[in-house]
Amino acid sequence: EKEYIITIFSENKVGLLNQITIVFTYRDVNIESLTASESSIPGIYKYTVVVHTLFLYTSDAADDLTRV
Repeated sequence: EKEYIITIFSENKVGLLNQITIVFTYRDVNIESLTASESSIPGIYKYTVVVHTLFLYTSDAADDLTRV
């Protein structure tokens, strides 16, 4: 197991944070840290997720996040 940092850029929409956490919960991956903030691009938010797990689970979760 290793620590992985996943950065997500998205428009701010209702329920997005919940959808992000569901992706990791579904894969039984514990979120060590989750930060949400405005990015330097107007109207775009940056979500930083830190997880400690196997690469396979992180890769699968990242693929699922592209569909959120």
